Amino acid sequence: MKNSELAGAWLKRAISNLEKAKIGKISDTLFYEDLCFDCQQAAEKA
Repeated sequence: MKNSELAGAWLKRAISNLEKAKIGKISDTLFYEDLCFDCQQAAEKA
């Protein structure tokens, strides 16, 4: 796998984490900490 392909794959994962975080607390069973984790993961992967 080329570096550009690998970077693109990580960026897709980062976008996925960010999209999950942007949905927000839609249920009482969701924890704010989990949303924060998705934000942190998006930043690291990007």
